[in-house]
Amino acid sequence: METIEDHFASRPGFAFSAASGDAMYDRIGWSAQPQVRVLPTPNGAFRAIRHLGSNAKGTVIASSLADNNRWDALLVNRAGEGRLEIRSGGRTHKNWQHRELIAFIPSGMDTQFEFNANTQALQFYLPPGTLQGASEAHRGTELPPILGERNRRVAWLMGLVEHELRAPSFGTSLLVDGLIGAIAQTLVSTFAGAAPGPEDRITLTRAKLDRVIDYIEAHIAEPIALNDLAGVAGLSTYHFARVFKASTGDTPYQFLRRRRIALATRLLAEGMVPLAEVARSCGFANQAHFTAAFTRETGLSPGRYRRLARSG
Repeated sequence: METIEDHFASRPGFAFSAASGDAMYDRIGWSAQPQVRVLPTPNGAFRAIRHLGSNAKGTVIASSLADNNRWDALLVNRAGEGRLEIRSGGRTHKNWQHRELIAFIPSGMDTQFEFNANTQALQFYLPPGTLQGASEAHRGTELPPILGERNRRVAWLMGLVEHELRAPSFGTSLLVDGLIGAIAQTLVSTFAGAAPGPEDRITLTRAKLDRVIDYIEAHIAEPIALNDLAGVAGLSTYHFARVFKASTGDTPYQFLRRRRIALATRLLAEGMVPLAEVARSCGFANQAHFTAAFTRETGLSPGRYRRLARSG
């Protein structure tokens, strides 16, 4: 198997790697050393990477071969100025950089970006097929490559995903899944030239809803993804999210969030469970994230909430 060192030895013009610890991303060749930050994602379902600039002046080139591009790439510019040139799949696209410029590169395509060294970007790498939920809503329409187009809504939604990854809430997996779905639907409707087909007459029966709620209660301390709940209901993620809200009045994220907040307040009021255990019981990987999320939701830290509950 070719090592990272062998990979770059064969491409002397791109001798730098991100050294991010992500094997796929680190096989991208750079003409100057990039600075990146890897953001943790729920269950590693996709990759989120913040490009913070490069140790150079002038223009930087990043190049990735087709055999390395096994996941779909979605990027949005966050800072920087000057020209942007993207070469992929035999096409070249030139544009001026601005904060809402996005690019989508399907897996299996040679790609080269040329941009100013001060450029910053947010990058998502998604397993092929992630966008199928949106494609289902648009009758299987495939999303073509997008080589630098302005889209304010996609840029905003990607920013919401980044915020959630940096400051996890009481239902990060479901919230991120919902945001990725919204991104996918926006991309397909905007760039694939497809209008949604008529709504299918699919409903969530009481028995299926009860099974979904039972699953949430049984796994409330674990990461719960949208496809987990859709699988319990025997529906696609697209149809499940729609009919669940129609049945309960809440999105899956809102429903799980309410259940976890209720569990947290009950455990804190009982006063016997250590805060670290309360955090784990509510699906948080660490106490710090739980404390921040609980404080945002209630206006009180977990410790203060517990003291007030016990004194009352």
